[in-house]
Amino acid sequence: MRGRPRLIAAGGYGSVVPVDLDRRAWGEPFAGNEPHDETDIMVAVGAAAGPPIAVTCTDDPYSLQGFTSTMRAWDLERGHALSRPVAAHEGGVVGVQLTELDGRPVAVTVGRVDASVRVWALTR
Repeated sequence: MRGRPRLIAAGGYGSVVPVDLDRRAWGEPFAGNEPHDETDIMVAVGAAAGPPIAVTCTDDPYSLQGFTSTMRAWDLERGHALSRPVAAHEGGVVGVQLTELDGRPVAVTVGRVDASVRVWALTR
């Protein structure tokens, strides 16, 4: 991941896909720890004190009753999920952002239906 411009796209089935912008080529998807049939569409990418991280959250733009978004964190340098997916917000998300809090990487998510803001510690 280092040294060349990259784009990270959220893929289907709980994955992220690196894109090499110089070569204009899609890379191999990073698969999650368990298969899912939804597509992650909210993506935040950042580099804290360590390897670059991506965080994805599923979203349901129609806020179907009973839908709960799933959040995943990815180690982009090693090409794998940091942990198992976690339930994030009932009704989906409207945003996800990476930042640091007290020198540690965190993801901040905002729920669509539950209107809550959550801070998630990201550990490697």
